[in-house]
Amino acid sequence: NEHSIEERDALEHEIDAFLESAITRRQPEVTGEDGLRALQLVEQIQAAFEISKRSYLADGGAVETDVRW
Repeated sequence: NEHSIEERDALEHEIDAFLESAITRRQPEVTGEDGLRALQLVEQIQAAFEISKRSYLADGGAVETDVRW
């Protein structure tokens, strides 16, 4: 079972989906509540990262600034 994935700008898709829902008066693919939950999750991840980073530095760790993949 193959699925095709179309390359597309995410913001463009979001705007198109919003306009389509406004025109058709249907619920958007991603609701405001979905967006709020996603934002809250990102904030929790950022807070956890900052706590982890401070703990690492307090224990004498060093942060690599020139990371090469």
